[in-house]
Amino acid sequence: MLIALKDEDANYTFQPQRDKIAFLQEYITVPTDSSYTLKLFKEALPPKSSRPKQVAQGHVSFGIEGPVDSLEITLLTPKPAGFSSLWTRRHNQDSLHYWYKPKIEIDSLIFESKGPEYTDTLIMRRRNREPDSLAFTNRTGRTLRPNRPFELYSSTPIAAFTQGLIAVYQDSTSIPFTIKKDSLYSQLNLEFTSQEDSSYQVQFLPGAITDFYNAVNDTLTYAFRTKEEAEYGGIELNLVNAKNFPYIVRLLDSQDKILQAIPTTQETKFNFEFLDAGDYKIQIVEDVNGNGVYDTGNYLEKKQPEKVINYTKIIDVRPSWFASETFTLKD
Repeated sequence: MLIALKDEDANYTFQPQRDKIAFLQEYITVPTDSSYTLKLFKEALPPKSSRPKQVAQGHVSFGIEGPVDSLEITLLTPKPAGFSSLWTRRHNQDSLHYWYKPKIEIDSLIFESKGPEYTDTLIMRRRNREPDSLAFTNRTGRTLRPNRPFELYSSTPIAAFTQGLIAVYQDSTSIPFTIKKDSLYSQLNLEFTSQEDSSYQVQFLPGAITDFYNAVNDTLTYAFRTKEEAEYGGIELNLVNAKNFPYIVRLLDSQDKILQAIPTTQETKFNFEFLDAGDYKIQIVEDVNGNGVYDTGNYLEKKQPEKVINYTKIIDVRPSWFASETFTLKD
């Protein structure tokens, strides 16, 4: 069998957490004058949690490896009367956060962490710490993109909100809006019809938001604006010779960050709108199992990663202009 390894530590040992691997599916006969192309990939790590860390009173964090949805963590320590708890995540972090009340008056908390092929008992030594304070972050920034909500992140889980104490203004005029609470990521999403090249303000009066520990906000005011639509560009993409549906069409920036991923079972025309000026890339994933996400390979299971096809052209997006691109897939 032919195997290739990108050995990050130069220790001649395959470490799935750091190294990439590639292998040929079939055996080869040597000597041979044939050439072979191997595609390096990084394996998906099995779900596993690290030792819990006390962040504050009633707040515990767990570092996570692998797919977090396959992991179940349960508190085994006896719970006092009136006990309640919940889990949250943080954007762009491989962690889970456990929140509980009231305070547990013992030295250690014991958790059981379970995955498909993994079980561990985790112990956290409890210390006397102050609880988290309620604070907020404007995730939208100073510019609201078209067709996007205003996003307000909370440092502690949001238990409730009162819409009557919240207002959205466009150029000083109150406008209608709806609110969706994202409990998993501790944030509120305010949706409203925005106009180009306009100024907006969102105001939360005292008591508009109540967190898990019954703390409430003071007056919050956030100002932002929208750009003229002519300041954005876009990409019109047409797939030709698409025969191996389903696919995932991915838009990447110049740093290879995936900006959009669109599963498709038959569509061949795609519009990527309201893009900032800059360079972009297109990838097509042959979604063999049709689950809508890219699946990597596994050496021990002799499973190859799903095929990724790169559009060879770097797409230059300019303001007030749609780049029309044709991606012809090879047989």
